[in-house]
Amino acid sequence: MILILEILFLIGGLYALFTAKMPSILVGKGYKAEGNQVRIMGGLMAALLPGILCLGFTIGFVGGVAEFDPTLWVSVLEFVIVIVVAIVVNVTIKKIRVPDNPTDPNTSNLEPK
Repeated sequence: MILILEILFLIGGLYALFTAKMPSILVGKGYKAEGNQVRIMGGLMAALLPGILCLGFTIGFVGGVAEFDPTLWVSVLEFVIVIVVAIVVNVTIKKIRVPDNPTDPNTSNLEPK
């Protein structure tokens, strides 16, 4: 289940990294997020899966020598890291998103002649 979330983050992150636009499913209906901040969030999202794989490999390699079960630690760390990244991305995207079709304040109060 968490692997599916990591793969979705990888796909969405690569899309955001290359296009500087966050996928609409992550931003929300009626909003858009574009620019350099979106590229940074895309880089964070895309780096999640490779980072977890490297962390798991490192803990597994060191865990073969140490006196603890590496599978438990990798699973707990993976879960915590994915949840933290999801919260950071969600909060940041909510702060930088803008309405997709903003109304022009100069034309909304015009009365017909």
